[in-house]
Amino acid sequence: MADPTNKLQIIKDLLTSEKGVFALALIIGATVLAFQGQMSVQEWTDYTMVIYIAFAGGTGLRAIGQGIGNRRELDALKAERSTETAPDATSDGG
Repeated sequence: MADPTNKLQIIKDLLTSEKGVFALALIIGATVLAFQGQMSVQEWTDYTMVIYIAFAGGTGLRAIGQGIGNRRELDALKAERSTETAPDATSDGG
């Protein structure tokens, strides 16, 4: 059984995310239009699917970007540490 606090955290993260609030507002708007008969159920399904794909795609691209950024930071730190521990070429060694 899933942890209920984890589900609450997911909802909290969605509602505190600018992208999540915007997607939720679009889905609510489409739902209202469907109930008013201005949008068919099939159109609502297609619209909601497009919003989900955009949301998931944006989240995936952000994660990839953060991973690339983190990798560059790690490489820079490794390069910095290797230059700090390398023997000084200007000294005579003795």
